[in-house]
Amino acid sequence: NHVFMTGLRKYNFVRALNIDLSEFQPRFIGELFKLSMLTENIMHDCIFRLLKARDDESLLSLRVLITAVGSILDTENAKQRMDQYFAQMIKIAEDRKPRIKFALKDVIELRQVPSLEQTLTIMFLHLNLFSVNLMKLLLLPFTIAHD
Repeated sequence: NHVFMTGLRKYNFVRALNIDLSEFQPRFIGELFKLSMLTENIMHDCIFRLLKARDDESLLSLRVLITAVGSILDTENAKQRMDQYFAQMIKIAEDRKPRIKFALKDVIELRQVPSLEQTLTIMFLHLNLFSVNLMKLLLLPFTIAHD
């Protein structure tokens, strides 16, 4: 009876705080993965099971999980798997109610946007090239006068 009451209190506490467990659990799993407490294979299995279930709650959990760890999983080694996941999400999104459709489309679009790390790397390379060219331009009068 004590276990039931503890569970009931926990349920009421979660309800009182208005915590969405369907969003909390995949986010928690994603954080465990980021801390290397779960393997990449476990994460792929979670994604596979959520896609296979195809119910609304599973698809919303999938959105949260992929948003949390998709950029880490989306490597050259797992590209084919990730492509399959996203192809399935596109198909699933077509015949869903708007809430699910837009949730999946958000994840799909998120994959198409370059990550901050990629953007910063590109910006650094452009800045480096710009500074090299600027130095050449600034030193040009001295090299001409020196010759």
